[in-house]
Amino acid sequence: MESTGAERVAILGAGTVGRALAESLIRAGHPADKLIVTVRREEHAARLREELPCEVLLDNAEATRRASIVVLATKPQDIGPALAAVRTNQLVVSLAAGITTAVLEKRRGEKDEPASGEFRAEEDDRRGPRVVRVMTNTGLMVDQAMSVISAGRHATGNDMDSAEALLRAGGRVVRLPEDQQDAVSALSGHGAAYLYFIVEVLTQAGVYAGVAQPVARELLVQTMVGATTLLRDSGAHPVELREAIMSRGGATISAFREIERHNVRDALFEAVMAATRRGAELSELAS
Repeated sequence: MESTGAERVAILGAGTVGRALAESLIRAGHPADKLIVTVRREEHAARLREELPCEVLLDNAEATRRASIVVLATKPQDIGPALAAVRTNQLVVSLAAGITTAVLEKRRGEKDEPASGEFRAEEDDRRGPRVVRVMTNTGLMVDQAMSVISAGRHATGNDMDSAEALLRAGGRVVRLPEDQQDAVSALSGHGAAYLYFIVEVLTQAGVYAGVAQPVARELLVQTMVGATTLLRDSGAHPVELREAIMSRGGATISAFREIERHNVRDALFEAVMAATRRGAELSELAS
């Protein structure tokens, strides 16, 4: 028997991100019979059917026909065929990196604006394609994602609520204007890569200092878990927490002298600026 209450969701593209979203929704209690995912190859579909309790299809059109919300989790270059399957006035939640809502709206086909003075209730606005853009990260795989959502021109308040509910199954969600999405991508979208790099380098240093590699990794990973949890839950400024560790004339101060001498602060700052600029370039190319 089909469950009731939840909206039927079709996730087009069950790669890393699409599958992670599907699994987070299932863990959060979204009914499996109201979730459909699609893939391009039968061998991939066969494997997913054994691993996921929801329906797995090869046909995007069939999946979207039976859904009220369509999630685009395809690669950016595959957006066109996926959009072709979307029905008129169907909510699209796009996880495609670098693809703006303006591009998605244009490819879906804008409609004429209402005549001057014509009233359109927000929740029945049919002037054009309803699109919400999302930037999430790999924390989605463990229900610890940081997702940012931005409304397209025709997305309603209810649309934003629906998109937020989907992403909240896999972590935290904030709403920001779309012109901040490139900076968001540089910070939280790519941020895990910066942290992984720091752990990689510190692990190497620990091994060089005499600690076995598995032990060094465990020490650093748990230290990062504890530090980030404290930073999140305490509400304290990172400078305050850092200075609480640094005793006068101690080893931490010696470490930070080297960090400053090698301009690590500037390198990280410029890394984020470079990623932001590149994100804007990629969005422009997609347009």
